Amino acid sequence: SFGLGIWRTAGKGCWAYRDYANSRVKGSRVPVPSSFLPVDVRVVCATHQDLSGLIAEDAFREDLFYRISEITIVIPPLKDRTGDAHVLARLLLKRFADQQGR
Repeated sequence: SFGLGIWRTAGKGCWAYRDYANSRVKGSRVPVPSSFLPVDVRVVCATHQDLSGLIAEDAFREDLFYRISEITIVIPPLKDRTGDAHVLARLLLKRFADQQGR
């Protein structure tokens, strides 16, 4: 679950949270302090799951989806991007060869 400490440490920065859908967020609540806690932070969430489908199955909170999805970028899986796997493989091969001095 989320506590206020994460917001205090993220102040004026960017907090990235990968695979938000796998978290126990359905019923979670962020505790609200008695005093106001000002923060200036960006929250970046990424997942490979279909959040719209999870909402329909009542497995993900709809209100949370609309709070975190101000800007949504859908990137198709690598298997659907013709040519990208080849470019990525060459890049990783070169990087590994450079690390090994070959």
